[in-house]
Amino acid sequence: MTGSRRVVLLAALAAALGLGLVVDLQVFGADDVATWVPDVAVGWAFLAAAGALALRAPHDRLAPLLALIGVAWFVGSLAPWLAFLHRGPLIHLAFAYPSGRLSRAGLVAVPTAYVAAVLPGAWGSEPGTVALAGALVVAATLHRRAGRGPLGRARQQALLVTTAVAGVLVVSAALRLALPGSGAGAATLQAYQLTMLVVAVLSARAAANGSWRQSLVMDLVLQLGGRSGAVAEALARVLDDPSLRVGYRSGSSFVDASGRAVDLPESGDGPAVTPVLHAGEQIAVLVHDRAVLADQALLDAVAAAARLSAQNAQLQEQVEQRLGDLRDSRERLLVAADTERRRLAQGLADGVGRRLAELATSLQRIRSAAADQAHDADVERAQAELDRTRRDLRALAEGLDSYSPAPGGLRAALQELVRRSPLSATVTGPEVVARPEVGAAVWFVCAEALANAARHAHATRTCVELTADDARVQLTVTDDGVGGGDPSAGTGLRGLQDRVETLGGELTVDAGPDGGTVVRASLPLRR
Repeated sequence: MTGSRRVVLLAALAAALGLGLVVDLQVFGADDVATWVPDVAVGWAFLAAAGALALRAPHDRLAPLLALIGVAWFVGSLAPWLAFLHRGPLIHLAFAYPSGRLSRAGLVAVPTAYVAAVLPGAWGSEPGTVALAGALVVAATLHRRAGRGPLGRARQQALLVTTAVAGVLVVSAALRLALPGSGAGAATLQAYQLTMLVVAVLSARAAANGSWRQSLVMDLVLQLGGRSGAVAEALARVLDDPSLRVGYRSGSSFVDASGRAVDLPESGDGPAVTPVLHAGEQIAVLVHDRAVLADQALLDAVAAAARLSAQNAQLQEQVEQRLGDLRDSRERLLVAADTERRRLAQGLADGVGRRLAELATSLQRIRSAAADQAHDADVERAQAELDRTRRDLRALAEGLDSYSPAPGGLRAALQELVRRSPLSATVTGPEVVARPEVGAAVWFVCAEALANAARHAHATRTCVELTADDARVQLTVTDDGVGGGDPSAGTGLRGLQDRVETLGGELTVDAGPDGGTVVRASLPLRR
């Protein structure tokens, strides 16, 4: 609050206090101390509470209500039909606490309270007082049920105060009905004045403290766990400010939790822009109604929630980036390993294999041209050893063999793999064109499933099914063996599971409906 506005506020408060004193002295007389002193104390209490709250939180909506109650209290001394004028803003205060905004129950109760405050006979009769007090408690209870968490606890305090005031009114009306003309009116008036004095003190203290707001926001942070999008939405709901937005630093601009740009308004009378700092660096920004964060304690609590959300968003981004780098690195290792495997297999076939074939040809020529039959046995032994070496080399090359993209696609490569299997097998499904690393993963899974079915499951036939859509390709290999396949039981399926998961896919091994084993691999066609 600026200095000029503070001076104006203090001057208006002093004028209201002075006018209230003058009114009561004029109406009751200076000699009737027992009457005008309690009356002045109540009016002054509400006016002082309004001034203190306005100085601390200039935009708080409860301060004008407290001032209106104090003014209406003194105005009620001027004429009997104005005696209950203060109950309109008093009930308004009960339903507006703590945020200054009304619930659905308040939107009905408050206008009714203002009408009843000026309607002759509404509060002036004992039956009317009892009926209005009962209706007030019912409406306040509905108002309380509309709030949850810290907001509900704050409304619970308002409900207790409202019930206490209503109880005093009902008891006073009952005493006046039961003991007419016995002086009960003066006693009930003093009890009511004391109750109003307590309400003024409690209202000012609770509103100025603002602890409900901090509790509300911090509970919110604990419940949400720092989820960035949810924090922004929940803060807007808590503060009753649908325009509230949280922008997170992204280079030189700000974006919301979904990545959309957050435009910052120009300075002026529009929405306020509050920076959120961490270690001296601006990591986020709040765009909000100026009135909702006028309380510094509330602003600090909201900024803490936004700071936690921004830090969490930054950590998530860093973790996702590192996970992406790790996935890319693992995929590059797979591709490099497959490339090296193919190069080594090709090198064995083209290099060592070719030279052994030439050696076999040479031995055959030597054997044909040898005139000395005594060396035939040595040549036979050399030929046999050479044949064994060539078979071992061929087996090694086949073990190193891997998927090579076939002109027809993945289905054609699987058909070639099945053709070399000792089991009776069929391949069904459409032709699929996949990136090399995905095709290699499907090929290896099929090769391992066929090998396990033949060596361990003692199967007689297998079925290989290939399916695909725009996003994924799935391989299903079913055999009629004894079952019991488990990726964690051996290195073959376990290594394939790592390969498939590296590419963002899934590998499962289950028992078939009629026995045997079902191996399924599902992989994304795109990165």
